[in-house]
Amino acid sequence: MLRGGIDGLHILETLRGRKNAVPVLILSALAEDDERDVIDGLVRNLVRGVQDRATNLLRQRRETLDKTARAPLERETLTADELTVLLAGVHG
Repeated sequence: MLRGGIDGLHILETLRGRKNAVPVLILSALAEDDERDVIDGLVRNLVRGVQDRATNLLRQRRETLDKTARAPLERETLTADELTVLLAGVHG
């Protein structure tokens, strides 16, 4: 329960059901100062985790991404088969 008797969990469930991507930020804005600090810390940790994961994925697939970026520079057009082969390296 947030200040003013607001049911934060109900708000979260409603927003998630509507595919809203910012429910935690809304709860943080409605929370008391000490709760807000905890929520903000959790959000910071989530963001750092997602950034780390994205960075690791880019590093793991760097060679394939570079090849994919160079291909249009080397050839004016790519066939569907050529593109499929390049993208298979990204997903593989």
